[in-house]
Amino acid sequence: RDWFQLCLKEGLTVFRDQEFSSDQRSRGVKRIEDVRCLKTSQFPEDAGPLAHPVRPESYREINNFYTATVYEKGAEIVRMIATLLGETKFRKGMDLYFKRHDGEAATIEQFIACFEKAGKADLSQFALWYSQAGTPLLNVSTRYDRSRKIQEIEFEQFLRPTPGQSRKAPMHIPQAISLLGKNGEELPLKTAKGTEIKDGILHLTKRTQKVVFQDVPERPVVSLNRGFTAPVEINYRQSSAELAFLALHERDGFARWQAYQNYASRMIMRGVQAVQTGKPVAKEPKFIEVARQIAGMHDLEPAFRAAMLTLPGEGELAQTIGKNVDPDAISKSWTKYNAQLGKELETVRSEILSDISMNGAFEPDAESAGKRSLRSIMMRLGVIGRSKSALSEIENMYFDADNLTDRYNAFATIVHFHPSRDLRERVLADFYNRYHTNHIVLDKWFTVQASKPGNGAASLVKRLMKHKDFSLKNPNRLRALVGVFAMANQTGFNAVNGKGYRLVTDVIAKLDAINPQVAARMLTAFRSYRSLEPVRRNIAKDCLVELQSRENLSRDVSDILDRTLAK
Repeated sequence: RDWFQLCLKEGLTVFRDQEFSSDQRSRGVKRIEDVRCLKTSQFPEDAGPLAHPVRPESYREINNFYTATVYEKGAEIVRMIATLLGETKFRKGMDLYFKRHDGEAATIEQFIACFEKAGKADLSQFALWYSQAGTPLLNVSTRYDRSRKIQEIEFEQFLRPTPGQSRKAPMHIPQAISLLGKNGEELPLKTAKGTEIKDGILHLTKRTQKVVFQDVPERPVVSLNRGFTAPVEINYRQSSAELAFLALHERDGFARWQAYQNYASRMIMRGVQAVQTGKPVAKEPKFIEVARQIAGMHDLEPAFRAAMLTLPGEGELAQTIGKNVDPDAISKSWTKYNAQLGKELETVRSEILSDISMNGAFEPDAESAGKRSLRSIMMRLGVIGRSKSALSEIENMYFDADNLTDRYNAFATIVHFHPSRDLRERVLADFYNRYHTNHIVLDKWFTVQASKPGNGAASLVKRLMKHKDFSLKNPNRLRALVGVFAMANQTGFNAVNGKGYRLVTDVIAKLDAINPQVAARMLTAFRSYRSLEPVRRNIAKDCLVELQSRENLSRDVSDILDRTLAK
């Protein structure tokens, strides 16, 4: 009906797209991809000065509300409604919505009312997801009583203050949980009186809530937020052994992946501390063994194994650390553990690649795409680990590829990680010569270079901005180069010399007169600057203040600047 209802259509559209892609490909892998996108783009938005409700209550410039919160978090809210009601009632609610409001200018209240009617449910508390900004935090503690065969799980939900919202009410948070026995089997969920759990879904509606499971024959391993039933952060200190167990035995694909990611994050963050104190990064033989087992699990689809073996990105790790972030230390630790993984998986790499051999013509089907993904991650790990065979094979993979997917993945791996400068320059020249007339693929040529990590990235981006195929007036090319540098190159954009910040703010100042909407969007790269260590934090702030002092800034850019710098 109005701009405040933007999430009504965009959240539903993203949800429909996710469901369609899940049906066409791998549902588990698609869920992982969507959550990874949410955590890298929307969670930082929720945690910084640009946080806003899925349905904003006010705006200064509506162009600045085409955000991950409106789109991706909006989709998660629709998904939660489907979880709360179940597939049949959710479909009845959608049918009723179409019947009542087709051809009308509708509102969130009307959308919710249809599900309340069809599902005979009270969604008034749930509707807070549309009006309260921020990512809920669930603090979780567990206790097992062997003599009484009781497993207790206590939840405390907390929603941090966000701009304009200092006090928050408890949310209605669906939680899909399971208790796993020693062999990985799911134990029956028999709750004590007063707690309802249906189809493995627990409904958290209070600030604190305790759940008691009875007749639990052994100490279980607890699995939370299966399928990512709610867009929340979970603070639950599980042991490395428990995380390894879940990574190897959980039947829910997302929960299995999340356990492995948590295990990897913990390991890499220990490495960050070692780098910062001048100590060597420790080896992690137990983690490597889990990875080796996952890589060789032929009963798992190749796309899922590829997702599992991809370690958390540097941006995700920065978000997890949260304060006094040192991007260089994160990058060094991340590289060390990828190298360890590459070296230790060398003994099984050829076996895995042989198992997924892809003879014959290129096929775009899901199985073939999954095999290409697994092949690419195994080759990338081998190159980072300086495997002699991988360093040679990645060159062959690039020049002998019969499809753009394999060639592009090899191209990115060589440019980012191969030690041979000669090979890097050859593939850069070759990729350009092959595809320079294809504007979409040429964007990829710029993107790979813009995302190349290291303190020299800003200088490289400056040189590429002088390239004959680059123009500030081409928004796709601009996003492919400067946008990717600002949003996805943690060490380049956050270089301690400040060159990355100055480059981006200078571009924004020039771009504002040409395309203020894209300029404002690029400016959101600074949304997490307060979480950086003091040197970087102060340089970034100085660049923003200098930009703010310029005359004739657009309303789009001024809006983002004022909100980013607000105390």
